[in-house]
Amino acid sequence: MTVIIIAIVASICALLFAVYLARVVMAHDTGTDAMRSIAAAIQEGASAFLYREYLYIS
Repeated sequence: MTVIIIAIVASICALLFAVYLARVVMAHDTGTDAMRSIAAAIQEGASAFLYREYLYIS
């Protein structure tokens, strides 16, 4: 019984830590215009790559 309680408490702590880290990351600045345009290009390329991968897999 104590192992289950420890597992539940540990999972709740992990979820709270994940929420904390997400808030810290989202609070940071997104960068300059050049950085944002590079990030958008990377995201577009990654989406195209995954689309092609899913076509070949299916």
